[in-house]
Amino acid sequence: MRKFFAAKTNGILWVLVLFFLYSHVGEAQKSTFKINATGTTAELDSAMRYAVSIWGSLLTSPVPIKINVVYTSFIVNVPTLASTFPNGRKNFNHTPLADTWYPTALANALNRSELNPGEYDMDIYVNADKPWYAGKDSHCPADKYDLVSVFLHEVGHGLGFASLANVKGDAGSFGSLTSADYFPLRTSFPFPDLEGLPSAFDRAMQNDSGEKLTDTVLFQNNSPSLKEQFTSTDVFLSSGQGQLGNGGNMPKVYAPNSFTLGVSMTHLDEDSYGNMLMTPFFDKGSANHQPSGLELGILADLGWNSEAPLSLTDGLRVVVSLQIKEGAVPLEVQFLSSDKEEASLHIYELSGKELATKQMDASETSWKAPSPGIYYYTYTSGLRNERGKFSAK
Repeated sequence: MRKFFAAKTNGILWVLVLFFLYSHVGEAQKSTFKINATGTTAELDSAMRYAVSIWGSLLTSPVPIKINVVYTSFIVNVPTLASTFPNGRKNFNHTPLADTWYPTALANALNRSELNPGEYDMDIYVNADKPWYAGKDSHCPADKYDLVSVFLHEVGHGLGFASLANVKGDAGSFGSLTSADYFPLRTSFPFPDLEGLPSAFDRAMQNDSGEKLTDTVLFQNNSPSLKEQFTSTDVFLSSGQGQLGNGGNMPKVYAPNSFTLGVSMTHLDEDSYGNMLMTPFFDKGSANHQPSGLELGILADLGWNSEAPLSLTDGLRVVVSLQIKEGAVPLEVQFLSSDKEEASLHIYELSGKELATKQMDASETSWKAPSPGIYYYTYTSGLRNERGKFSAK
C-alpha cells in the first residue's frame, strides 16, 4: 500500500488538532499571507512560503491570512508530522450559515474585514524530529518527508477542511471539544467555547441515505446515534462543486470504524482518494504540490472565492481551450473550442444536477439556460479535462 496508518513504520499520520498560505512563480497572488515562524531555518521558511503561494494563487481574500508556525519536538513519541489549530468565528456579517463555526481565514474573507485583530488565523505545529525535504521541485528523497506537501495540507485545514466531531465513550458530538483534548499542544489565541455547534465542514456532512449529520432531529448531539455515523465508513459531503471535481459523485469523508480525534471526519477518505492532498496519511518520498479540482470545489462550496482556473489533468494545470460567450438571444450561451478532436461538454446547476450533455464534434455549440444564473461545466477532450463556471443572462 502507498500509505498506511501510523503503526506502520513508513506511513505517517496527518493530524488536524482543532477546528480550524506567495505564488507559484509567475502567477498572480489573490491573497496576502503573513507567516510567523519559531524554531525554523531559512530553508524551511522558504519551503513554507512557497507552499502558501500555491494557495495564494488559488483563493481570494481581501484580508491578510496570518499563520503562526512552531517548529518543535513533539513531547510524546508520535508519528504525527504536523498539527493545525485554526482560529474560528461564527454569526459574523455575511455568514453563509448561522450558528456555524468558520475558520477565521474564511470568515475574514467573507466579512471583507478582520474579525480577529491581534490573533493568528491558525497555529501550525511542525514535528522537528522528522526528516524534512525543503525543496520545491516535488523530487522528495525516499528517506524524507516533503515539507511543501505537508504544509499545503495543514493550511488546507486552516482554510476549511476542519471538523468539530468527537467521540467520548459511547457518544458522538459536534462542538464539545476543549483545550484539554489537545494537551500539551495549545493555541496562541483564546480557545473558544464551541457551544455544541458544528463547523461549516460539518454542516455539509451526510450519510449514504442523504441524512444530514447535523440534523439534531435525526441525530441528537452527544449521542450514540451520532457516534454510529462517525464510525460508519459512509460519510459524504453535500458539495455541488466538489461533485463536479469528483466525476459527479459526492466526496467521501474519512470515517473509519475506529474514531481518532483530529483524523476521523476531517479528511477525505484514504481508500477513495489516496493520492490527493487532504487525505490523512503520507509516506516518505511522496510529494503533492497541487490541490485537486475536488478539493478546490469543496472549499468553494464552503464560501471561498476561487478565481483560479480549475482545469486539471493528472493533477497539473492545463491551458483552458474552451471559450464561453453570450448567445444571440437571452439565456443562450455559446461554447467555442480550439480542439480539433471530438469533445464532451456537461452542464450542471449549482446543486450538481446535470442539465445537459453535448458532444462537440465541431468547434462551436450553444445551450439555452432555463433561467438566469450561475452554472458549472466540465469539458473533456482526449487527455484534457477542464471544469469551470459561467453565467447565463
